[in-house]
Amino acid sequence: MSNLALYEPDSHLPLEKKDATEYKIILTDAINRAKLSFDKLRSIGRDELATEYEELVPKLMAAFSRFIAHADLSEEQSKTSKIEIIYYIRFITNDSPRTIKQFVHAINKYTTFCIGNGNYTSPISEFEAIRFIDYLALEHDYKTNTLNSHVFFVRKLFRLLKLNDEHFRSTRYDTAFKNARRNNEFYGKTTSKASAMRFKHIKNIIKYLGRIKKNTNLELRDCALACLAYDTMLRESEIVRLTFADLKKDHNGNYIAILTSTKNTGETKTKKQRMIWVSSATFNRINQLYAKLNLAIEADFPLIPKLNRNGQIYQAVPLKAATVSSIFTRMHGHLKTNYNYCDSSLAKAWTGHSCRVGRTEDLVEQGASDIKIMQIGGWTKVDMVKRYSENIDISNIGNEYAPNY
Repeated sequence: MSNLALYEPDSHLPLEKKDATEYKIILTDAINRAKLSFDKLRSIGRDELATEYEELVPKLMAAFSRFIAHADLSEEQSKTSKIEIIYYIRFITNDSPRTIKQFVHAINKYTTFCIGNGNYTSPISEFEAIRFIDYLALEHDYKTNTLNSHVFFVRKLFRLLKLNDEHFRSTRYDTAFKNARRNNEFYGKTTSKASAMRFKHIKNIIKYLGRIKKNTNLELRDCALACLAYDTMLRESEIVRLTFADLKKDHNGNYIAILTSTKNTGETKTKKQRMIWVSSATFNRINQLYAKLNLAIEADFPLIPKLNRNGQIYQAVPLKAATVSSIFTRMHGHLKTNYNYCDSSLAKAWTGHSCRVGRTEDLVEQGASDIKIMQIGGWTKVDMVKRYSENIDISNIGNEYAPNY
């Protein structure tokens, strides 16, 4: 870590003098442990990710400090909370940078609410906990997913610091939360679904880029990415983590991989395994890309590498998750503007989730069962299948099953 002074406990956590030395020792050890994790990321070419974590540490410490500074805690509670914060920093890479950013934002939003109402951040009354829901839903007009995120992270904050969160679990609080979400649904403020990138779109994109762009390295990479996203139905953050070592050839010549993800409920972390499928055609596209880059493939190389603006590569490092959405948005522009492809579904630009939606719609129209779609998509509830396929053109289904009068 480049500047340990940024993380001195005296500058971020309000400590008693008698505890300062003890906390400083624990914090220094935690920082050194975190630094080892950052160095490990750099050793495998993840310099940007390591830097992102380093930049988040002072922001996270400042948010925690502000929360504690406005809390009415006993000496024992204060000591426990500060130690839990330090241990969270120690293992900070357990959470993604995106999760940490959301955590910081939620802490600051909650603290601002409490200060604005002249209340302590902890303890909090049931009445104020319910008012916080109104603050998010009514004053800030948050959509359902954003509302869910803030509520989740505030609960996580209280659990992390070993503080009493009973009012965030009360029946009245849950009723207020459900009411806010129902109001969002009533007024159409639910989070919008990504537009669908379907198989027909990907075929035309490949045709367009091959004819107009002459299959440059960037276009080869982008087409391989779209095919991989469509095959696997993975999220952006999951796609960029895939390496050659993950793939195993199946009996049909295609490839499978088993991914392990961690779900953080705030109280416990559970590991979930999911099997994904990659077609041989997609794998061949990825091989073609690496061959054109004159780069011998190694097991730990990402399936989709990061390229510079000239389409060159100096080290096989993965894309950023946000770049996936940017690439898909650019593809959408190519198809809609340059190829004159007429399709009402192209009114909205594609995002990193568009292949998940498009593959779901294709599978439904092809007659795949809900169970099979859930297995490919990695879902445990059929609700996601229904949500992702709700915009299917009803005329296609009607024509396929038209009654013969």
